[in-house]
Amino acid sequence: MKPVIHVRLAATSLCVIGLLARPATAIEVRAVGSLIDRSGNGAHILAQDAAYSIPAGSGSLWVYGDTFFGSKTIQGAVSNSSAWSDDVVASDGITLIAQTDSDGKPVPPLKFHPEEDRKALRLWPGHGVSIAGQTYLFYSVVKNSVHLEQGLAVSSASMSSFTRIQYQGRYGIWGAAEPRMGTAVLGGADGYIYVYGRFESPPYGLILARVRPSAITNFARYEYLCVKSNGAHWARDVKKACAIFDDAPPEVSVSLHAFVGQYLMLYSRFLEEDVVVRLADHPWGPWSDPVSIYKCPRIEDPPQGTSCYAAKEHPQYAKASGRAIYFSMVDGRVFGGSPDLFEVQWASGERRAGTIDSRLHDELLVMSKADQDARQALIAAGIKRPNEKLVAQMMKVDTANAARMRDIVRTYGWPGRSLVGEDGATAAFLLVQHADRDPAFQKRTLPLLHKAYEDGEASGEHLALLTDRVLVAEGKPQLYGSQAEIVGRTISVKRVEDEENLDKRRAELGLPLMADYINQMKKVYGLSDP
Repeated sequence: MKPVIHVRLAATSLCVIGLLARPATAIEVRAVGSLIDRSGNGAHILAQDAAYSIPAGSGSLWVYGDTFFGSKTIQGAVSNSSAWSDDVVASDGITLIAQTDSDGKPVPPLKFHPEEDRKALRLWPGHGVSIAGQTYLFYSVVKNSVHLEQGLAVSSASMSSFTRIQYQGRYGIWGAAEPRMGTAVLGGADGYIYVYGRFESPPYGLILARVRPSAITNFARYEYLCVKSNGAHWARDVKKACAIFDDAPPEVSVSLHAFVGQYLMLYSRFLEEDVVVRLADHPWGPWSDPVSIYKCPRIEDPPQGTSCYAAKEHPQYAKASGRAIYFSMVDGRVFGGSPDLFEVQWASGERRAGTIDSRLHDELLVMSKADQDARQALIAAGIKRPNEKLVAQMMKVDTANAARMRDIVRTYGWPGRSLVGEDGATAAFLLVQHADRDPAFQKRTLPLLHKAYEDGEASGEHLALLTDRVLVAEGKPQLYGSQAEIVGRTISVKRVEDEENLDKRRAELGLPLMADYINQMKKVYGLSDP
């Protein structure tokens, strides 16, 4: 086997079992806990709803609708609020840092303009997307629960506030008779941003628009879908939009589900008081019939009119290549609503038999080949006095690969064996391991890789190497002795913690003895004994 070259210079309860229509296997849903109780800064938030999340930068921005606050009893309310989370693992809950003022009151990220009647109106956020370092958020202007108009806002650098975008002299891009856009937003594999919307009158049809990321604020460039007997048609006139299906909920989520290998839509139903999923091969469908995966605990006359609502998936927290996903759902038994987090586990046979994501697999192999070619060229030119042009080329390759890997991890979680195959999983590790110019990214992915290893989706060797990489970058002693540097014509292993038990720790993750590892490195780099 050709060696890989590394060059680095100078919870609470079990809820329900359901069956998915296609393919048909068991689903297990577990309640993880409240998304309010884990607020990290003592914010006095008592109730809130919506709970959309948007991956952005190193974490996720969470946005909420009506939010009630007070030390013990309700003392006030705002129509929207937000929180930030650095968590990348959700299995033990998500720590949220609410955006508040010095008194612990939530600060709305969406703000009224002076001419608007803030006593009569509400600003309710929808879903959004991050593009080129900026986060865009769809929202509705609401009066007496009636959506008057919809718009788009863009975040400040801190993401604590959003500026409502004007287009042709107005903030309302879509009117009351037009679909309420932003019920879900999806980054498509074809380079489009897909924006779902819903007509707010019967039969409550779900519609779909698409736009290129660079044109997200050019509303004349949005294309709306209408599927007819002679095929799918896209038109730049919202009046030509046709419903994908009727009786759509006001809030949904849509993601490319890595484990199942299809697009997955998740939402809650008002009358049935349950959470359902649907599958499709494309963002526009055709969608399978809804299948219930969770039945809400019921009480008579819940304060919110239903026992649960506003369910949606948060795909950035998926683990084991999508075998486990997470959704939030607002508990309607609490006045004002209380968002809770749930974990969904698909049975191991859920993924289409023998299938991997071939497109992603092939892309990872192309990226890893560029990585190894750059390092081979550097070694062939002489590692003792590295060629500056070749070093610059290697760094350029690493930077481009790291940027793409951030997108891949944000979309799929850790790309494991069942998603991209053994060689694809190895390539993914290699690209993250060499993202040395972004140590924060390496550190964020380490818990994902650790969980993938526990689930049989990644190797112990990869876990050991990335663990050491992160520790050394932080100036700490490594655990497995994998990080070394070339000094003259010898290998110098960097500081190791508890060196006496080093080989024991290496053996636990399937690594060779340290002496054998050093000899292997010498052969790769053509070095002599010290």
